[in-house]
Amino acid sequence: MRKELKHQRPEQSPTSTIKAVFEDRWSRQNDGLYDMDRPENLFMRQSQERSILQNLKRARLTPLEPKTYCEIGCGKGQWLQTMNTFGVDRTNIAGIDLMDFHAEYSQKLMPEADIRCGDASNLPWADASFDMVGQFTVLTSVLDDTMKRNIAVEMWRILKPGGAILWGDFHFNNPKNANVRGIKKKEIHALFPNGRLMLSRTLLAPPISRRLVKHSWVFAQMLEFTKILNSHYFGVIVKDV
Repeated sequence: MRKELKHQRPEQSPTSTIKAVFEDRWSRQNDGLYDMDRPENLFMRQSQERSILQNLKRARLTPLEPKTYCEIGCGKGQWLQTMNTFGVDRTNIAGIDLMDFHAEYSQKLMPEADIRCGDASNLPWADASFDMVGQFTVLTSVLDDTMKRNIAVEMWRILKPGGAILWGDFHFNNPKNANVRGIKKKEIHALFPNGRLMLSRTLLAPPISRRLVKHSWVFAQMLEFTKILNSHYFGVIVKDV
């Protein structure tokens, strides 16, 4: 695995903020906040997966069995597993994460995959290596605009013509978390100026989902369908041939 990039003053490096954000998420995963046996988390996860799969089909990228997939900020490997469930062979899956324990966890979870530890603004794979390159709630944690652009450039570089970026991230700022910043469609266009956006406003805002689903799954679905209180964009950004 690649070693994490060294930096002289962590308090001034963009990676220090990103690490702090993901360490916080990891701690909350360990205290059960994101456990999938909680109905609200299952509700949100199904919404995300449904949106990604629908947009992959719209972009004519299915079936996924022969495709290759790489994920930026792969974390505990949830989306790696999802893509395998959707049909991508484990030997065609790759991922990278800034946190060494995340990369190690994902590698143990999926030993056939190519998992690296490193900085997504300097990816170790060759140009046009993958049919799909995914990022899920990663770029909203990158507050440094230059680093965010560099990550987007690298994602586009390793993507094959005819392939797609898989996108899942929120577009509202979180007033309770200054370490993340929502990304709206205008900024997504700027990050991938040559991409064709096929994004759906998805996912009833998590604070609402966590309160509502336990009382009425059906009502939560109905509210999500209106899109008024949906907080994320999920879908694909196609790299046309």
